[in-house]
Amino acid sequence: NKIKYMAGKLNESLVPIVEKLNDTITNLNTEVSSIADLTQSISSIVEQLEKVIRLARILLTSPIIKIISASAGLFSGLSKAGAGGKKKEDKK
Repeated sequence: NKIKYMAGKLNESLVPIVEKLNDTITNLNTEVSSIADLTQSISSIVEQLEKVIRLARILLTSPIIKIISASAGLFSGLSKAGAGGKKKEDKK
C-alpha cells in the first residue's frame, strides 16, 4: 500500500518535471539550430567580404604599381636626357 502510494506521488511529481525538461530540450535544439544558421550566414558574409577585399586590392594596387613604374621610368628618362644634354653642352 505505501509503495503504491509513494509510486503514485513520485509519478505525479516526475511527469511534469520530465515534460518541462522535454520542452526545454526542444527549445534548446531550436536555438542551437538558429545559431548554426546564423554562424553559416556570417561565414558566407566573411567569405564574400574577403573576395571583395581581394578584388579591391587588385584593382587599386595594379594601377598604382603601373603609375609608380611609369613615373620612375619617366623621371629616369628625363634625368638621363638632362644629363645627356649637359654632356652635349660641355662638349661644345
